[in-house]
Amino acid sequence: MSDHLNLSSNTDERGGFFPNRPIWTPEIERKAIVVADWVECELEGGHIWGIQRVGKSEFAKYIEQVLPAMLPATAAFIFEFLLMKPKTPEAVLRRCLLCLDSTAAAGRDLVTIYSRVLGMIVARCRALRVKRVVLIIDDLQNIPHELYPVFMSLASDLRRAGFVPHMLSIGQPEMKATIDLAFQNNYLQTIGRFFQGMEIYHGLTIEDIAALLTNMEGEGLEFTTRHFPDRARQGWSITELARSIEEAVTSLLTDDNLTATAVRLPFAYLRPALNSMFLHLAADPQSVIDAARAKAAMKKAGLHRVLRHYVAR
Repeated sequence: MSDHLNLSSNTDERGGFFPNRPIWTPEIERKAIVVADWVECELEGGHIWGIQRVGKSEFAKYIEQVLPAMLPATAAFIFEFLLMKPKTPEAVLRRCLLCLDSTAAAGRDLVTIYSRVLGMIVARCRALRVKRVVLIIDDLQNIPHELYPVFMSLASDLRRAGFVPHMLSIGQPEMKATIDLAFQNNYLQTIGRFFQGMEIYHGLTIEDIAALLTNMEGEGLEFTTRHFPDRARQGWSITELARSIEEAVTSLLTDDNLTATAVRLPFAYLRPALNSMFLHLAADPQSVIDAARAKAAMKKAGLHRVLRHYVAR
């Protein structure tokens, strides 16, 4: 793992098992490296898409925090459109204002709202003395194609203000139809501004889960010592859960009559399953997490109901 991608402490200050912020995963690192390359090479826009619940929004938040460390003189702003389907430029810009932590009245006319959004971005970038500006648009599939010029205009005006902009959009598989349409109809402005680079965001392989547990553990059984000190003294580590998780996934696939060449587990289901295992270990010092217990934790998280959507056959 690259050191510059690791976000300090692995534990939530409030005592939980996961930090109260996006955490590192191998897939996050892989895509962060791709995005950093896009930005450094000055692609105007790149798109990352993947099926639901694999961790794309976690990635968006992570890249917002980490990209300035990966590329000095870079600022990132995230605009989330989850469960929102704006129908006007004004609606898009009001959402952007909220994402910029602005609660002040922005006026009603388009020019006033636009000027406020642009002004806030420019002011923050100048205060940080950055060169590059990355606008992260999460859930792009919720924004109609005809409203893309709102972001294209922001990028153009940021360039005019002396910055190098990059639009990183993140979406679900239905974005493929929008992208195909752009290429079929030769929408060169849209392609150039949004889709110069494209990558698929995947769930976690079994090997990824093992790497995630290793990263969570830290040096010298740090995680296990903090949460399960008796087990740590006996030399046990949370990294040993990887084998039980692999056996549990194999069992779930068999139960569902699935023959998979690759399994990519969605982080939104893996996280509560891991929490369930950790809580079980904390409640009973004599307990173990074998394949049956790991499988029960995954079923408690509901993974067995959706697993077929996350395997390649």
